[in-house]
Amino acid sequence: MHVHKIQGSVAAEALQRTQQSASSSGPVDPVASARGADAVQISDAGLALASQDTTAGSTTSLDPQRADQIRSNILSGAYNSLETADQVARAIVRSGDL
Repeated sequence: MHVHKIQGSVAAEALQRTQQSASSSGPVDPVASARGADAVQISDAGLALASQDTTAGSTTSLDPQRADQIRSNILSGAYNSLETADQVARAIVRSGDL
């Protein structure tokens, strides 16, 4: 196999042509050239699934009073036992949140 080196003049000419073509077209704005190239369409089924997720999340929100009670229990050390930690972990697994 033979490898031929590119002569300096050939490489210089190629570089010069590249620079000339870049300078003649002016600066390129990559953001402007990308605008309008992509599009997203959400199907009716996708919209229905999205609306189900938002309504389900609002019905399972935590009551502020219950949140205060849990916060108080944590600060008082009520969950610092292995039995309580086990109960909490099992409840989380049963709920499907994890």
